[in-house]
Amino acid sequence: MGFRISDATIFLNAVRYNRMNRYRLSQLQDQVGSGRRLTSLADDPGDAARVLGLRREAARLSQFDRSIDSARARLEPSESQLAGLSDLLIRLRELAVAAGNPAYSGERDKIQVEVEERFEELFQLANARFGDGYLFSGYRTDLPAFTRGGDFVDGVVDAVNPT
Repeated sequence: MGFRISDATIFLNAVRYNRMNRYRLSQLQDQVGSGRRLTSLADDPGDAARVLGLRREAARLSQFDRSIDSARARLEPSESQLAGLSDLLIRLRELAVAAGNPAYSGERDKIQVEVEERFEELFQLANARFGDGYLFSGYRTDLPAFTRGGDFVDGVVDAVNPT
């Protein structure tokens, strides 16, 4: 007992294969025209998921690059200010040693004036600004890092009187 294939079945199969081939040709032309293998998520869901993952990773790496650039931009003025602070502290130490030396007892008034001037410089360097915020005030860049009164300023520890 054999199966009979009618002319209508042959014709319907030919039409169906012709439509499938035209659809596939249309997809390939879209890919060639756009220069992309995936023109929609439905083309290949597995590859589409990988592409989305790679895009997410590229965005993350881009954010890392921006963070590194920002840190480097902040590091240069920080190093400069710290070098100035180091020089200033060395000079203050020299003045403290000189003030303790009996040979400079007649110069103590001059030493006091210079120490006060250097202390003012110290506060200017310690409260240096970077952009629109203070360089050394941690996450509260809207507030100066150090105060002369020895106060605790909203989350910023005063180095003169740490608590």
